[in-house]
Amino acid sequence: MAGNPGSPGANNGDVWYYPQLAIPQIGTYSGNSQNTIQIAALNVAPGVCAEINNRANGQSIAPAPLNVGNFAFLPSSGNVASASNANWPSINNATSLNLYGRPVGCVNNNGAGSIGYFFYEVLFIQ
Repeated sequence: MAGNPGSPGANNGDVWYYPQLAIPQIGTYSGNSQNTIQIAALNVAPGVCAEINNRANGQSIAPAPLNVGNFAFLPSSGNVASASNANWPSINNATSLNLYGRPVGCVNNNGAGSIGYFFYEVLFIQ
């Protein structure tokens, strides 16, 4: 299920990320650099990503890659996780799902530091 499964008995399992970023049409979004929400993100396999989007958003799509920022930044380090918020998926077609305003979904991130398919859920909105 997970994109980076750990070995049994080893302490190297999946890593949850908690970046602050902006998703258009959620919270007080006002531009590409306004980190107004916090999400939980977990790397998952492409098939799991498609099923997440199917159940949460009604379309079974493992989306094409977009640079939506580095989820691995920590809030304590002045997190600007998604400096590329303008790249948040906004088109519905065979390889993309409009996730504007959607608090749960799955993105295919090709931003440095956190590449791959990521389940995300909004934790809080500012």
